[in-house]
Amino acid sequence: MKKIIYRKRGMQVWLVMIIVLLIFISLFLGFVFFDKDLLAIGMVSGTEYISGEEGQIIIRLDYDSFDDINCFVSILFPNKRFFVEREKMLKSAISGNYYFSFETPKDVGIYEEYIFCSDGLDSIDTSSSFHVSTGLNMIAEVLNKQKILLEEVDNLNENMSDLREDVNQKISESENILNSKFSIMGKAIQEAFG
Repeated sequence: MKKIIYRKRGMQVWLVMIIVLLIFISLFLGFVFFDKDLLAIGMVSGTEYISGEEGQIIIRLDYDSFDDINCFVSILFPNKRFFVEREKMLKSAISGNYYFSFETPKDVGIYEEYIFCSDGLDSIDTSSSFHVSTGLNMIAEVLNKQKILLEEVDNLNENMSDLREDVNQKISESENILNSKFSIMGKAIQEAFG
Protein backbone atom coordinates (compact mmCIF):
# COMPACT_ATOMS: atom_id res chain seq x y z
CA MET A 1 0.00 0.00 0.00
CA LYS A 2 2.91 2.40 0.70
CA LYS A 3 4.30 1.75 -2.77
CA ILE A 4 1.00 2.80 -4.37
CA ILE A 5 0.92 6.05 -2.33
CA TYR A 6 4.51 6.87 -3.33
CA ARG A 7 3.74 6.20 -6.99
CA LYS A 8 0.67 8.48 -6.88
CA ARG A 9 2.72 11.28 -5.25
CA GLY A 10 5.51 10.83 -7.81
CA MET A 11 3.01 11.09 -10.64
CA GLN A 12 1.43 14.16 -9.02
CA VAL A 13 4.84 15.86 -8.75
CA TRP A 14 5.61 15.12 -12.40
CA LEU A 15 2.17 16.32 -13.43
CA VAL A 16 2.61 19.61 -11.49
CA MET A 17 6.07 20.12 -12.98
CA ILE A 18 4.73 19.55 -16.52
CA ILE A 19 1.86 22.00 -15.91
CA VAL A 20 4.25 24.65 -14.54
CA LEU A 21 6.61 24.13 -17.48
CA LEU A 22 3.72 24.50 -19.95
CA ILE A 23 2.62 27.72 -18.22
CA PHE A 24 6.14 29.18 -18.49
CA ILE A 25 6.44 28.16 -22.14
CA SER A 26 3.06 29.70 -23.02
CA LEU A 27 3.92 32.92 -21.15
CA PHE A 28 7.26 33.13 -22.95
CA LEU A 29 5.73 32.49 -26.37
CA GLY A 30 2.94 34.98 -25.65
CA PHE A 31 5.52 37.61 -24.71
CA VAL A 32 7.66 36.95 -27.77
CA PHE A 33 4.87 36.80 -30.36
CA PHE A 34 2.14 39.03 -28.98
CA ASP A 35 3.83 41.72 -26.89
CA LYS A 36 3.74 45.08 -28.67
CA ASP A 37 5.27 47.09 -25.83
CA LEU A 38 8.11 49.49 -26.32
CA LEU A 39 11.13 47.27 -26.12
CA ALA A 40 13.84 49.81 -25.49
CA ILE A 41 14.60 53.52 -25.44
CA GLY A 42 18.08 54.94 -25.63
CA MET A 43 19.70 58.35 -25.69
CA VAL A 44 21.55 59.17 -28.89
CA SER A 45 22.74 62.62 -27.87
CA GLY A 46 24.38 64.13 -24.83
CA THR A 47 26.93 66.88 -25.00
CA GLU A 48 28.56 70.05 -23.72
CA TYR A 49 27.08 73.33 -24.94
CA ILE A 50 27.92 77.02 -25.14
CA SER A 51 25.12 79.38 -24.08
CA GLY A 52 22.99 80.57 -26.98
CA GLU A 53 23.87 77.84 -29.48
CA GLU A 54 21.46 75.27 -30.94
CA GLY A 55 21.03 72.17 -28.83
CA GLN A 56 19.28 68.94 -29.70
CA ILE A 57 18.04 65.92 -27.77
CA ILE A 58 17.87 62.71 -29.83
CA ILE A 59 16.48 59.36 -28.68
CA ARG A 60 16.27 55.96 -30.33
CA LEU A 61 13.28 53.63 -29.86
CA ASP A 62 13.34 49.91 -30.54
CA TYR A 63 9.69 49.15 -31.36
CA ASP A 64 7.66 47.16 -33.86
CA SER A 65 5.71 50.12 -35.29
CA PHE A 66 6.38 53.83 -34.91
CA ASP A 67 3.09 55.12 -36.37
CA ASP A 68 1.23 55.69 -33.11
CA ILE A 69 4.08 56.71 -30.82
CA ASN A 70 4.36 60.17 -29.34
CA CYS A 71 7.40 61.28 -27.39
CA PHE A 72 7.64 64.29 -25.10
CA VAL A 73 10.61 65.98 -23.45
CA SER A 74 10.99 68.05 -20.30
CA ILE A 75 14.22 69.84 -19.42
CA LEU A 76 15.08 71.20 -15.99
CA PHE A 77 17.44 74.08 -15.22
CA PRO A 78 20.29 73.26 -12.81
CA ASN A 79 18.08 74.63 -9.98
CA LYS A 80 15.36 72.10 -11.05
CA ARG A 81 12.88 74.65 -12.44
CA PHE A 82 11.42 73.82 -15.85
CA PHE A 83 13.29 75.15 -18.87
CA VAL A 84 11.07 73.08 -21.23
CA GLU A 85 7.94 71.32 -20.01
CA ARG A 86 6.40 68.39 -21.89
CA GLU A 87 7.22 69.52 -25.44
CA LYS A 88 6.49 67.09 -28.28
CA MET A 89 9.51 65.56 -29.99
CA LEU A 90 9.63 65.28 -33.79
CA LYS A 91 10.21 62.12 -35.80
CA SER A 92 13.58 62.00 -37.52
CA ALA A 93 14.12 60.87 -41.09
CA ILE A 94 15.77 57.84 -39.48
CA SER A 95 13.04 55.42 -38.44
CA GLY A 96 12.90 55.06 -34.66
CA ASN A 97 14.73 58.32 -33.90
CA TYR A 98 12.96 61.31 -32.32
CA TYR A 99 14.48 64.74 -31.67
CA PHE A 100 13.82 68.10 -30.03
CA SER A 101 15.78 71.26 -30.91
CA PHE A 102 16.23 74.25 -28.63
CA GLU A 103 18.48 77.24 -27.98
CA THR A 104 20.73 76.59 -25.02
CA PRO A 105 20.08 78.86 -22.05
CA LYS A 106 22.52 81.38 -20.57
CA ASP A 107 22.62 79.68 -17.15
CA VAL A 108 25.63 77.38 -16.87
CA GLY A 109 25.35 73.99 -15.18
CA ILE A 110 23.94 70.50 -15.64
CA TYR A 111 20.47 70.27 -17.18
CA GLU A 112 18.27 67.23 -16.53
CA GLU A 113 16.29 65.78 -19.46
CA TYR A 114 13.27 63.53 -19.08
CA ILE A 115 11.78 61.81 -22.15
CA PHE A 116 8.42 60.02 -22.10
CA CYS A 117 7.09 57.98 -25.06
CA SER A 118 3.70 56.29 -25.40
CA ASP A 119 1.65 54.48 -28.01
CA GLY A 120 -1.60 55.11 -26.10
CA LEU A 121 -1.51 51.78 -24.26
CA ASP A 122 2.04 51.38 -23.06
CA SER A 123 4.74 53.87 -22.23
CA ILE A 124 8.44 54.04 -21.57
CA ASP A 125 10.68 56.78 -20.27
CA THR A 126 14.31 57.68 -19.77
CA SER A 127 16.42 60.46 -18.34
CA SER A 128 19.75 61.97 -19.22
CA SER A 129 21.57 65.27 -18.94
CA PHE A 130 23.57 67.86 -20.85
CA HIS A 131 25.94 70.54 -19.65
CA VAL A 132 26.12 74.25 -20.44
CA SER A 133 29.79 74.81 -19.71
CA THR A 134 31.44 77.78 -18.01
CA GLY A 135 34.75 76.84 -19.66
CA LEU A 136 33.30 76.65 -23.15
CA ASN A 137 31.46 79.95 -22.59
CA MET A 138 34.76 81.56 -21.54
CA ILE A 139 36.52 80.18 -24.64
CA ALA A 140 33.68 81.47 -26.84
CA GLU A 141 33.91 84.89 -25.18
CA VAL A 142 37.69 85.04 -25.70
CA LEU A 143 37.29 84.00 -29.35
CA ASN A 144 34.60 86.68 -29.86
CA LYS A 145 36.85 89.34 -28.33
CA GLN A 146 39.74 88.13 -30.47
CA LYS A 147 37.52 88.34 -33.58
CA ILE A 148 36.55 91.92 -32.68
CA LEU A 149 40.21 92.85 -32.15
CA LEU A 150 41.19 91.32 -35.51
CA GLU A 151 38.42 93.30 -37.20
CA GLU A 152 39.73 96.46 -35.52
CA VAL A 153 43.28 95.65 -36.68
CA ASP A 154 41.96 95.12 -40.22
CA ASN A 155 40.21 98.51 -40.01
CA LEU A 156 43.42 100.12 -38.73
CA ASN A 157 45.38 98.51 -41.57
CA GLU A 158 42.86 99.88 -44.08
CA ASN A 159 43.06 103.32 -42.42
CA MET A 160 46.88 103.14 -42.42
CA SER A 161 46.84 102.20 -46.10
CA ASP A 162 44.52 105.12 -46.89
CA LEU A 163 46.68 107.43 -44.72
CA ARG A 164 49.85 106.19 -46.47
CA GLU A 165 48.30 106.98 -49.84
CA ASP A 166 47.31 110.46 -48.59
CA VAL A 167 50.83 111.10 -47.22
CA ASN A 168 52.49 109.89 -50.45
CA GLN A 169 50.16 112.09 -52.48
CA LYS A 170 50.94 115.14 -50.25
CA ILE A 171 54.70 114.43 -50.50
CA SER A 172 54.40 114.17 -54.27
CA GLU A 173 52.43 117.41 -54.44
CA SER A 174 54.94 119.13 -52.12
CA GLU A 175 57.83 117.82 -54.24
CA ASN A 176 56.22 119.18 -57.40
CA ILE A 177 55.67 122.57 -55.72
CA LEU A 178 59.27 122.67 -54.43
CA ASN A 179 60.66 121.67 -57.83
CA SER A 180 58.60 124.38 -59.45
CA LYS A 181 59.82 126.98 -56.93
CA PHE A 182 63.46 125.87 -57.26
CA SER A 183 63.12 126.13 -61.03
CA ILE A 184 61.76 129.68 -60.70
CA MET A 185 64.53 130.57 -58.20
CA GLY A 186 67.18 129.10 -60.51
CA LYS A 187 65.90 131.17 -63.42
CA ALA A 188 65.81 134.28 -61.22
CA ILE A 189 69.42 133.69 -60.02
CA GLN A 190 70.58 133.16 -63.62
CA GLU A 191 68.92 136.35 -64.73
CA ALA A 192 70.36 138.29 -61.80
CA PHE A 193 73.96 137.09 -62.32
CA GLY A 194 73.79 136.09 -65.78
